[in-house]
Amino acid sequence: MTDNDGYYKTGRIIYGSMPEGNSIGKVVEIWDQSGKTFTKKYDFKGNLLSLQRKLAVDYKDVLDWSQSVKLEKDEFVQLFEYDAMFNETGFWQQKA
Repeated sequence: MTDNDGYYKTGRIIYGSMPEGNSIGKVVEIWDQSGKTFTKKYDFKGNLLSLQRKLAVDYKDVLDWSQSVKLEKDEFVQLFEYDAMFNETGFWQQKA
């Protein structure tokens, strides 16, 4: 599970480069020890509007993202809303 130097690749962050969803320069994927998080959409001010998570099957061990990591089938979605001052005023979570 380790590379030649004896280290695990325990995470990865991917930044957006497409204008769809206002994601240019914003985090669009986070791969960490819980699984993967996908940020789906930002508003025109850069506030996150929705994200989804897929949890790792083997969460008790150190995940090595330099290899294939098995994820659960279930997907969890969160939606966010903001007021006129861009303060988060609510969020919803559902199992997709």
